[in-house]
Amino acid sequence: MQGFLSSAERTVRAVTYIGTEVGKRRFLEESENERRVSEKYFSHLLAGAKQFNFPDAYVAYLRRQAGPLK
Repeated sequence: MQGFLSSAERTVRAVTYIGTEVGKRRFLEESENERRVSEKYFSHLLAGAKQFNFPDAYVAYLRRQAGPLK
């Protein structure tokens, strides 16, 4: 799903991924190693966090959620 988020300061394009219960179950059936986040993907998350000035606490949360990268 694509859309736009607007504020008084700027408008940004946003992409939202909607999962399904079937997809969630299929993901959880994967090995722990296969569920890990890649370094490349996580670098995109960090770049977005920096671009949008996310608080350090939120970046720390992202790191905790990602766990060990593959």
